[in-house]
Amino acid sequence: LEQNVEEMKVLVEEKDRLLDQKKVLAEELQHRVRNNLQLIYGMLSKQTDDTTNELDQRGLKAIARRVSTLAQVYDHLLGTEMTRTTDFGSYVKSLCVNLAEIHGAPGRSVTLTCNSEPLPLDLNAVTALGIVVAELVTNSYDHAFPDGKGAIAVSLQRASSNDALATITVRDGGRGFSAKSENKRHGIGFVRRLVEQVCGTVTVDSDHGTVWTIKFPHSDEA
Repeated sequence: LEQNVEEMKVLVEEKDRLLDQKKVLAEELQHRVRNNLQLIYGMLSKQTDDTTNELDQRGLKAIARRVSTLAQVYDHLLGTEMTRTTDFGSYVKSLCVNLAEIHGAPGRSVTLTCNSEPLPLDLNAVTALGIVVAELVTNSYDHAFPDGKGAIAVSLQRASSNDALATITVRDGGRGFSAKSENKRHGIGFVRRLVEQVCGTVTVDSDHGTVWTIKFPHSDEA
């Protein structure tokens, strides 16, 4: 019996050692991915500064913004255990803080507020929906306020019913969204494809300013 107990202790210790090793490797992977994304972001930003064509600049800025959003996912994960899920609500708040800093400029007075509930989501969904929020907020900054003044509000809420739906709303009080200009905003088609990836739907209302509403399924056991 004593021999069996000792063998069990050895097995438990070996299991703990392997788990600790796995955790260290996972954290190292997070750091490496985050650092590589930041390096790519820096290279894209440098290329944008060296590019004189306005259309090319917009394209490079859009790609750089998406890379930055991905890097923020890993920033959000650092210091937490490597799991398949993370709190999307907390991530959206940190993302909005970052977006406000990026778009702040002298002579502009556009406020960005965020109200989000805790919501555990799969990392793939966090990545896709994070880019969606960044794209829509950036479109508001770039197109909604020609006079440089206005407000943008982002919210994340669970459905009150038991249908396991959550809703992201990106609202601005700007000049409204024109469907005719959609083909000039390549990011909008990108947004729709990302929402489809998470089996969600996206609608837009431009009667008073612009309101984007994204509904997507989630599971409390995610």
